[in-house]
Amino acid sequence: MLKKTIISLFLGALILLPTQGALAETTKPAILDKLEKTGKAAQYDTEGDKGNIGTKVGGIIKAALSLIGILLVLLLLYGGFRWMTAAGNEDQVTEAKNVIKNAVIGIVIILISYSITTFVIKELNKATGGETGSIESGATGAL
Repeated sequence: MLKKTIISLFLGALILLPTQGALAETTKPAILDKLEKTGKAAQYDTEGDKGNIGTKVGGIIKAALSLIGILLVLLLLYGGFRWMTAAGNEDQVTEAKNVIKNAVIGIVIILISYSITTFVIKELNKATGGETGSIESGATGAL
């Protein structure tokens, strides 16, 4: 019963998460227009290069690592719930500890891979003469 509930919640979240972009405001706030005018007056490139391959790859990697991180946090919560509801049953406690241990190991692996990916993207941008950016900025340096 519990597994069905967790799976239902997870699938519901997967269905609803992609729709968050549709709820976003499509018009620019006035402050962004003023900032853009100021940047153009100072002769900065306010358009940026949002279509290059580094930007796209960085965005895909960021999204994938974020999704996996969310899943691992949910596993941590699931393991904690299992431990709390074990009622002294050693087999269930051991299983819950294993779930928590594996989730923590997964989070560490995700953080390390995020760091390595950020480093590689920065170095590739330096090597190709691009700006030094990171995954957060879509690999171009512009937030």
